[in-house]
This record gives sequence, structure tokens and C-alpha cells, in this order.
Amino acid sequence: MWIMANLFQVNDPSIESQWRAIILFGKNSATFKFAFAKSLLELADKERTRIALEDLSIPFANNIVNHLKKSDKQGRSGSSKFLGACRKFIRGEISESVLYDTTQQLGFVNVVDAFHNVRGGAVPNVFYEKNYQGKSKEIVITDNLLRLKELFVNGVLQDEKMGFFSSDLTGHLINGENERENIKVNLSGAFRINCRLFINDKKIEVKQEK
Repeated sequence: MWIMANLFQVNDPSIESQWRAIILFGKNSATFKFAFAKSLLELADKERTRIALEDLSIPFANNIVNHLKKSDKQGRSGSSKFLGACRKFIRGEISESVLYDTTQQLGFVNVVDAFHNVRGGAVPNVFYEKNYQGKSKEIVITDNLLRLKELFVNGVLQDEKMGFFSSDLTGHLINGENERENIKVNLSGAFRINCRLFINDKKIEVKQEK
């Protein structure tokens, strides 16, 4: 997996690719990564560039809770005090304010430092910087995340740029119900051409045939 993660970044060094590498191959457990990533995008979408852990704890806790309601499987993190608090909240045993306070104290212990780590080291372009000074704890959003969030609408990826050599093709088609659907294709690469297809701003997985 280490080789796959690094090839993934080398073949496509864009910030979108690095973000995907974090989600697919990053060090955090899946739920923590997904919840933290979603929380960052939600706050960045509000043009927040300096985010106190107190403020970040609200969307992060909510995203963790929503995931646990759907699938309560955490592997090695299953017995953590933070997740225990999330489960108590779901059962109605603690209040929302207690959940958020617990999240601020325990929820970010490993997440903030490990988020950018992908098998062997951090991605080249980080999406935030840690700023802990005394009792004041915050993360500072970088331009990389601000550029990335422009590609998401309601959490759905709308476009992707792949490196320096790329071009966009646009058009439309008429589907089986006689409805017009917009098409956007991004082609990129110098020696090997990569293709990414979007229909009505939704990414469609493309399988390459030899």
C-alpha cells in the first residue's frame, strides 16, 4: 500500500490527488479521517481560515456521531473515551454540550498531527497548519484547502485538475428520458493520458480499456 500511495501522488501531484491519498491511504482510522476531512471542508466553505478546536469540535463530533449511527465499527479505536462519549450521546446519556466539550479535550489527540501523513511521510502540500500556543489551540487553513473546497458542492466533487498538462472538453447529451445532461471531460498527461468524466457536475468512474 505504501508503494500504491506514493505512485498515486507521483502520477498526479495535484492537491486533489493529495487529498484523495490522505483519505485512501492516510494514517488515521477511516471514520476519524472522513469526519475530520468533512468538517474541514464545511468550515472552509464558510471562508474560515483560523479555526479554534472549540469551533471544530462541533462539526467533527456531529460527523462522528452520524457515522456511528450508521455503522458502529472502529477497529483499534473502538474503546477510546472520545468514541465512548459519542456513543453515550447517541443513547441519550449525555448532553450535546458535554459531547462537544469532550470532543475538544479528547477528539483531536491524534487526528490533527496524523491527518497529513501518508505511508512514509506527510503530503507535499498541507491543507492546514497547527497553531497551539498555551491554552489557545487552533488550526490555520492554507490556500490549498481553500482551492480544494471550490471543487466541492454539498460535499460532492465537481471538477478535478490533474497537473500542469490538462484541458477541459464540454458538451451535452440527451438521455433516455429526453432530458439534456451536461458533460465535462478533463484530459491530462504528457506521456500517458488520464481522463476524468463529469455528467451534470457528478464524477463518473471511467474504466480504461487496453
